[in-house]
Amino acid sequence: SNVHTIGNFIPVPRGFNLGRSNFGKWDSWDLTLQQIYKWYQDNEDLNEKINNKSLELLFSNSENKDECITYCVEWLRTFTSWKEFINQNYLKSFLDVKGKPKLFFREHSLKKPLPQTIEESEEFFANVNICILKRGMEISKALGNEISVNENVKSSRIFQKLKFKISKLVFSWHDEKTIEDLKKHPIRNLD
Repeated sequence: SNVHTIGNFIPVPRGFNLGRSNFGKWDSWDLTLQQIYKWYQDNEDLNEKINNKSLELLFSNSENKDECITYCVEWLRTFTSWKEFINQNYLKSFLDVKGKPKLFFREHSLKKPLPQTIEESEEFFANVNICILKRGMEISKALGNEISVNENVKSSRIFQKLKFKISKLVFSWHDEKTIEDLKKHPIRNLD
C-alpha cells in the first residue's frame, strides 16, 4: 500500500526506471541510491571529465545503456552535489547517520538483489516502508501538511498509522467531487 504514496515517487529522466531495473532484480531504491552516491563521489568536480562507472553498472542490462547514462548524467548534473540531490528530492530517510544510502537488508547489493531468507525479507519490507513513510512525511511537511508521529513508534505501528494519513494527504489534493467519484467507482478510477 505504500507503493502508490507520495513518499515512493520521484521524477527521473527518460529510460531511467526501465534501464536500471535489470528486469526487476535491481528495482530497489537503496541499490539505485548506492550507485548515484558513488557517481557523486567519483565526480566531486562536475566540471572535469565525468566518471560513469557506477552508472554503467546500474544500467548494465539496459538495451539503451548509453542513452540511459546520458540522460541520467544530465539529470544528476542539475544538482551541484550529493547533498543537494538528497535535499531537493527529500531523500534523507533513505540515508544512514553518515549520509550514505541505507541498505534495505544486510548484504543487499547488485550481486545479491533479492532477499534469500524470511529474516532478510522482513528486514527489507520493514526498512522500505519506514523510508517511504518518513519521506512522505518530509514531503508533506514541505507542502505545509505536517504529519506528526512519534519517531520511537515501532515500524509496524508507524506503518498502520501513516498508511491512512498519507493516503488522506494524497486525496486532499482533489476536490470533493473527485473524492465522491473515487468512492462510488473505485475500479473505474483505479489508475
